[in-house]
Amino acid sequence: MTTYSVSVIHKVHDSNFIVTKLMFGGIVPCFCIVHHVKMSTTQMSLTIEIPTPQAERLIVGASVAIDGVCLTVAALDHEAAASYSFVQFDVVRETLSRSTLGMLGAGDFVNVERSLLVGDERGGHDLSGHIDGTVQIVGHDTVGETVDMQLNAPDRLMNYIFEKGYIALNGVSLTIGTVDLDLGTFSVHLIPETLRRTTFHRKSLGMMVNVEIDRTTQVTVDSVTQWLREEVAPLVRSSEQFEDLKALLVNHLTTTPRTNLG
Repeated sequence: MTTYSVSVIHKVHDSNFIVTKLMFGGIVPCFCIVHHVKMSTTQMSLTIEIPTPQAERLIVGASVAIDGVCLTVAALDHEAAASYSFVQFDVVRETLSRSTLGMLGAGDFVNVERSLLVGDERGGHDLSGHIDGTVQIVGHDTVGETVDMQLNAPDRLMNYIFEKGYIALNGVSLTIGTVDLDLGTFSVHLIPETLRRTTFHRKSLGMMVNVEIDRTTQVTVDSVTQWLREEVAPLVRSSEQFEDLKALLVNHLTTTPRTNLG
């Protein structure tokens, strides 16, 4: 049976042509062990043991998110064992410089999500697997069976991080808790199911995780900022007024419920 990635779907809504680039949903089904890592002068070869239920529909050329990074299957060995397959990926220098993948070694664990197929249930939020960098865990508090985690992000990313907004950490779709712009930190709350299915139960203070900001939020913030600079900036008296107005508009637009286009 032929299957099709959601990334090839184009939709039309209200006479506007919308290209849907959804690849992943951020609902990670499992974490897997790194079997082998080989570095060369130009790239890293990464082989992961992926359980049969997640690997059986994979083919060479398929897209898989490894700790949130979209990678292409370079080789497959479905006969490696009864319960899992060896799946190999090639990781170029650019990806290594932007992510935590270059820190991986044999025996480490990674979150794994294959790309969505037409008809798959959609949960989480739309992710491309094109991460924006890394953030550091600066707070880790266990509250009963849950974990409250605080992370430090660079200013360029904090511009797109809002309370109750979406964010993906190591490929996991999460809701942002509190945000402290002065400290450059934000929090997320991890429920027991997320801790069980992902590598977050292995994370501790000081560790780095991959981050992908919500693209809708990014487009909103950048569009509002450009409009304000072109149309409003000449009319305001100070940079403080400009930033206050920007924050007001962005906060309103990013916290307004989104319409599901179906």
